[in-house]
Amino acid sequence: MKIKEINNAEGPTPKLDKFWGKVKVVEDAKSCWEWQGSRDKDGYGRIGVSRKDFKKTFKAHRLSWELQNGPIPPENCICHRCDNPPCVRPDHLELGTVYDNNHDKEKKNRQVRGEKNGMKKLTEREINEIRRVYDHGKLNQTELAEIFGVSQSAISKIIRMQRWTHVGEFADMFGKKKEKGIE
Repeated sequence: MKIKEINNAEGPTPKLDKFWGKVKVVEDAKSCWEWQGSRDKDGYGRIGVSRKDFKKTFKAHRLSWELQNGPIPPENCICHRCDNPPCVRPDHLELGTVYDNNHDKEKKNRQVRGEKNGMKKLTEREINEIRRVYDHGKLNQTELAEIFGVSQSAISKIIRMQRWTHVGEFADMFGKKKEKGIE
């Protein structure tokens, strides 16, 4: 979001009291300041700005960052240090990249994976079975893909521990190697 987008639209400049009026400010030094207005499906605050020739909805935490720090570079996103989507407290927000945000999510085990992923095609039990059958040389990757209804490349990634890395007898060992940058 660009504040200059709002300011360049015809009409009066946005009133900051409208924004901060939708924030529950807690006076202690560490608590989140939660957005009290509307939120999206993931819990992030949303605020609409309407003018004569301008109408747009913005994420509240991004607007909070811009009000405090200026424009967000296009290659960046705003990350929550507190991991609380409705928080708009400026010192809980930091400039980052999509990579930074995804790495933080994985490190804090907030990444939806495995059976919790709504797009999954396999279960943890099937993952273990695929690895076991392949390790014993009973079936090749193409045959396993056909049986389990996935692609051969998906089977290959499962076997090589590039997917479903949290499943199986070597998952702990693999996770420690990945943390140290060994793959």
